[in-house]
Amino acid sequence: MTKIATRNLTLDMYIDDDRRLHAHGRLMDDRSIPFKAFEGGITPPGCFHDLEARMVINLKNFEILDITVGFHRFPDPGCPAVAEVYGQLKGVRVASGYTKKVLSLAGGTRGCAHLTHLIVVMGPAIVQGAFTALAAEDPRLSGAEGFSQAQMEDYFHGSCHVWKK
Repeated sequence: MTKIATRNLTLDMYIDDDRRLHAHGRLMDDRSIPFKAFEGGITPPGCFHDLEARMVINLKNFEILDITVGFHRFPDPGCPAVAEVYGQLKGVRVASGYTKKVLSLAGGTRGCAHLTHLIVVMGPAIVQGAFTALAAEDPRLSGAEGFSQAQMEDYFHGSCHVWKK
């Protein structure tokens, strides 16, 4: 076999002093072989996409408080022009319906397919990161309230065969 490409997604979660979750996502595509570009030239091997999304999440209701995106490496000069569309995700809750909402606001020609994919993939990681913070033994991270059984059911039941009702 000949390796032709690698896609790496990195999803890191942080908690700040105000108990907000910071989700940092990065998508990197590396091509191992040269290939024909749409405009007809040859694209050499190497980094083809390097995109990021950073979100600040309210741990009480999983609402996106802020979002920024970055285009560090991209194949077309017009790619970064869609960056501001992702600002529409402020106020969206990372809960049931999250993927559908992201796609309705930034999917298709409204956004960048790769960046939108990254933001969709970040959803479950945000939920896992939030519940990790809420369940932390360190009260500086988790706060006094922790998480409730109702929150567990809202976010996990029905999400996979293990969490079926």
